[in-house]
Amino acid sequence: MGKDIHKTRILALLCFFVFLCLPWQQGSAQQKETGAQALRASGAIQELIRSLSLVVSQKAAAMAFDYRDRPVIGVVVADFVGPAGEEVELGHLIGYELRAFLSRSNPFHVYGKDHPVSQSLKADLAADPKWSAASQRAFQQNLWRKFKPFPVDVIIIGRVGPEAGNRIKVEADLIPFYNPITLVESESGRVGVVQERIVSSPLSPEEVGRALAAIQTPTKPKGRLVVLSSMKIKRYKYPITAGTGNPGTGLLEDAGQYLPLADFNCWLNERELTVIKDWKDLKRKDYYNLLSGFEADTFWFDDWVEEGRHLLFFSLAENLSKKKYRTFSETFTVKGGTTNYIYFFLLTDPSGEPQIRIRQVVDPENRPLPF
Repeated sequence: MGKDIHKTRILALLCFFVFLCLPWQQGSAQQKETGAQALRASGAIQELIRSLSLVVSQKAAAMAFDYRDRPVIGVVVADFVGPAGEEVELGHLIGYELRAFLSRSNPFHVYGKDHPVSQSLKADLAADPKWSAASQRAFQQNLWRKFKPFPVDVIIIGRVGPEAGNRIKVEADLIPFYNPITLVESESGRVGVVQERIVSSPLSPEEVGRALAAIQTPTKPKGRLVVLSSMKIKRYKYPITAGTGNPGTGLLEDAGQYLPLADFNCWLNERELTVIKDWKDLKRKDYYNLLSGFEADTFWFDDWVEEGRHLLFFSLAENLSKKKYRTFSETFTVKGGTTNYIYFFLLTDPSGEPQIRIRQVVDPENRPLPF
């Protein structure tokens, strides 16, 4: 028995070091995230970020890697903030580079900045910049309720600030999330949090000022967004491939079944959507006309959102008992002063392979009905 335990420990260590030595691969975090290139980083700042990335990757792997339970570590990286919790140029750059660095390392699955889990963390940190242990526990419980398909093992947050001698200090917190946060921890403080502190070499006063400059977020115009769907499953007559676009109606047939709402979750950015059942802000006649015009049967969202890019994320339970989920995502753009309709439905092929198909209709005239 003792020999078996010894062998198991040796195997775990070997797996851990093999993971660290394997070639980098492009992960999911950077596929849809554009770079925070507003700050032109000098050699000293680049070296600071490289050192931080290396230390964080090693510490995160040592903290959470388990070759049986966690061979892949789910990581969320928040953009680092300034001393008062404000968004700063260097903080955005560090967040971007850390996500890129960890995404290329095999033990990690990094959630992109636009992913609903990351957006939810951003909103939580904005509400409590110090992110107390009580807030962490509430966030973890919310994760388990809303984001069941997306396991989070480590969350990385941090701060940047000035240091004597025209230098910049970076403090990073690696917070374990793979075990339940107890009520005692939420009251007395978390255990197991790893903190790292790195200081840059001397910089020019101008460079320090640029790095710690607060990011000004301009007020954006808003457009109306309506999200609706058909929960009746459609079947495509041919196999679905990566190049299959939205098929014509002549190639679709009724699958004869509806997608159970209990098996399906939908998010708009960080917000989990639920079926709208109260129509006090929408005339009942318009409601029925919209559903009829789009051949839809379910309303999810009707409100004004900021101009720009948005993300719809879907989770489909394939086997609830085994916690198996299929996920889909789609980005779209809303222009201020317009009405935007997003219609989606579930499509399968003869083999049963599911896909979510989305259609966007933009009405610049903001008519009651776009038809």
